Amino acid sequence: MRLRIMAVAGLAALAIVAGGCWDHSPIEETAFVMMLGVDLDPADPDQWVVTQMIALPAHLSAQASGSGVGPSSGTPFYLISSRAASLQLALSAIGRQVPRQTRLDHMRVIVVGEEVARSGAGPVFAWALRHPQVRPGTVVVVSEGPAQQFMDSQPVLDPLPGSAVIGIIRHVQRIDVAYQAHVYQLVQWVLSPRRDAAAPLVRRINPLTARVPAGFEQQPAAGQPPSAPGETLPNEIEIIGMAVFNGDRLVGAVQGPDARGVSWIRGGSQGFISVPYPADPDRTVTVSILHTRSSLDAEPGDDSLRLVIRVEGEGSIYEAGALTPLSDDPYWPQLEQAVADAIAQEIRRTVSRLQQLRADIFGFAEHLYRRSPDAWRRVADRWDDLYAQAEVEVDVRMRLSRTGLAR
Repeated sequence: MRLRIMAVAGLAALAIVAGGCWDHSPIEETAFVMMLGVDLDPADPDQWVVTQMIALPAHLSAQASGSGVGPSSGTPFYLISSRAASLQLALSAIGRQVPRQTRLDHMRVIVVGEEVARSGAGPVFAWALRHPQVRPGTVVVVSEGPAQQFMDSQPVLDPLPGSAVIGIIRHVQRIDVAYQAHVYQLVQWVLSPRRDAAAPLVRRINPLTARVPAGFEQQPAAGQPPSAPGETLPNEIEIIGMAVFNGDRLVGAVQGPDARGVSWIRGGSQGFISVPYPADPDRTVTVSILHTRSSLDAEPGDDSLRLVIRVEGEGSIYEAGALTPLSDDPYWPQLEQAVADAIAQEIRRTVSRLQQLRADIFGFAEHLYRRSPDAWRRVADRWDDLYAQAEVEVDVRMRLSRTGLAR
């Protein structure tokens, strides 16, 4: 009897092990979705338009092997879309057009179209968090204009736009205008009463943004089809700032000079900053930031609020505008102070823009709550008004530790 029970238990265990993965799909029967875009139907805003970017493995492998099949014969992906009253219905409808089973397990980026973000992206975030194939760490970006149009770009160095976005974001510490936003983070921020959500804002660009002389057109990159003069396609992608939400609705953006304080406030920046040389304003000194550390706080008064931002960092001079060695420069302390003042100015400009939008994307309210829950409760119902009119105190201390090599 004992042997019989052991035999039955062994067979049961063997059956479980031999069963394999319950949701396994043969690779030759699978279409891998690398990026997904969500727009609203221009003709019927109640309809969702879902666009999937499906990779073409044969095309990608041909490019990698140098067999001559390249972008000139088409993109290494194709876009397929459908519309429906819900996101999942739109995804299901796409299945009627694809001869393989589409899988989202390898999807790296979700692109939210600008109109979707303005009308409310909460349903997109909720769907992504619930879908069993979507990873919570999937990157979310907001496109300037329709998501579908952005997804049709073809960067030269990485022909899959999703991989190109990830490649740029991977070095986010050197992007002074943005930071990463994943599905789970956006859901947390949207639901939080003490922080507003934000996601990278992206667009398509022509890589030759500065032309000398005006109207100059570069030759096509290897494998790219030639274009008519003045018709170079904006096939590269750029992160231009942060799309700012109030709840789940897009209320504006911080971009350009207004966004340069983003990385300083968050800390960890490894960007660059230029200042005039103290003894010669016509001479520019450019500093590479090696590392920064920041701390934030909010100090409420009776009918006022003060936002406190402290930044400490270290930098190295990359460009001095002259061959003169700087190791014994008498203006060294003034140069360090000039860098600190320039960083403080960028921080104030970013915070001012966010106050205009009444958006607390850095979580000053959360810092106040963690330090003093009672103080937060006293101002919670007036926070937006106090935040918009708050005094901003910025304290930046920078140390320049390297002068660069002058031979």
